[in-house]
Formats: sequence, C-alpha cells, structure tokens
Amino acid sequence: MILLDTHAIVWLASDQDRFTEKGRALIRDNAGQLYVSVVSAWEISMLHKRNRLQLPMEPLEKNLKINSRRRCRSRNLWRL
Repeated sequence: MILLDTHAIVWLASDQDRFTEKGRALIRDNAGQLYVSVVSAWEISMLHKRNRLQLPMEPLEKNLKINSRRRCRSRNLWRL
C-alpha cells in the first residue's frame, strides 16, 4: 500500500517527470495499491476551485466513483 501525498497526486496527474526514477518505479510496481487521503482529494478540489491549480482533468471528487470496494479500512483513504 502506498499513500500518495497531495503533491504526489498532482504530479501523477500533471507532471510525472517530477518524480525520481525510484518514485516512478514504486508507483508503477504498486499500481493496484495506490491510495489517496480524503483530505488530499479535498485539498486538490479546493485549489482547483480557486484557480490555484490547473489539472489536465477534473479533481478527484468528480472522477472517482467511490464505493465500499474502493475504501480502505480506515474510511479516510480511497484506492485509486
């Protein structure tokens, strides 16, 4: 399981070259085990809403279909 911080989610969506080679390899090798905190999703949504962050897609809250299978046990994490 890898919990992605807010900046890592932004980089993953918009500028993957900002990751080190090791970081890209970890994400690639654990693609089925990537998680995002609901707080990070909220932060990204607020930055986007206030035009402080431009993304090539809508924020996570509009793209993720959250259901019980995507939620981690803590209920504060979503699996990507």
